[in-house]
Amino acid sequence: MAHTMYPTEFNDSNVIGWLRPGDQPPMKPLLGPGAYPHSSGQCAVTLTSPVPTQVMQCSVCSPAGGLNLNLERRTPILTLTAPDAGPLTLSFSPGVRSVGLFAGLQALVGTPYEAMLSIRLAGSTVFEDMPPVSGTSDHVCLPGEMTSAAFLSAGVSPMERIESIRVQVRCDSAMGRMAIGWVYHWMR
Repeated sequence: MAHTMYPTEFNDSNVIGWLRPGDQPPMKPLLGPGAYPHSSGQCAVTLTSPVPTQVMQCSVCSPAGGLNLNLERRTPILTLTAPDAGPLTLSFSPGVRSVGLFAGLQALVGTPYEAMLSIRLAGSTVFEDMPPVSGTSDHVCLPGEMTSAAFLSAGVSPMERIESIRVQVRCDSAMGRMAIGWVYHWMR
């Protein structure tokens, strides 16, 4: 059975980022199988192309040369326009034992939103919803411990593996882009 985790449980974990040295954001994300390897090369993530009304971009959360969101300053980010049109889907190869990420939202400062994570376990075709997490939009890139972004996470037993996740945000106000930062995860 899946359970939620705290950001501190991912200290020193493996990470997947969205920019490589020399990349000049914003740029189109790579959509090939396993296009984004994690920090030690044991796992890779594949992005599923969104619905036609959505556009994905890789950028950086920064007051200069990037997007101002409620994520940590200088974090490589993956953004999705029109987040209300459908979730962002990421698949892991091989599967992971736990996953965590911050989901930010571009909206008027102080706008509350809810972020949701759904996971698909190895051998299953069904996505299981994790509890929704609240966040508040902001127009500045904050230090990590001060972010107002929602932290989404899931961990499973040692015998299970998370093969795919879906990330989605909901908001009662007008939304701009949804953004996710580093994807933290443990293999074992």
